[in-house]
Amino acid sequence: MVALLVMAASTAFWIVNSFPLLMLIGRFRDYARYPMSIFDGAFRFLFSAVIPIGFIAFYPVQWLLHPEQGGIIPYFAPLIGIGFFSLSYLVWARGVRRWGGTGT
Repeated sequence: MVALLVMAASTAFWIVNSFPLLMLIGRFRDYARYPMSIFDGAFRFLFSAVIPIGFIAFYPVQWLLHPEQGGIIPYFAPLIGIGFFSLSYLVWARGVRRWGGTGT
């Protein structure tokens, strides 16, 4: 979740008003509270592969509470976390290189 917030905050290097995007990403945190099984296929794919909020809480807890039902997906949680951290760092670093200061 922190990596998603860092990526959203890094858009401030390119977008003058990035607050609505920060609010949108912040609201995805609410979806992390629900089990992935309540979503249909498209949203489950979105919340597992595109915006992996399912790896924040659902898949690790599923592995702890029901290890026989978890399959292999919960084991990807550390890799997804490292991958999104790396991606957020790259977006932030690119923004910092672009930034020219406030002009004062």
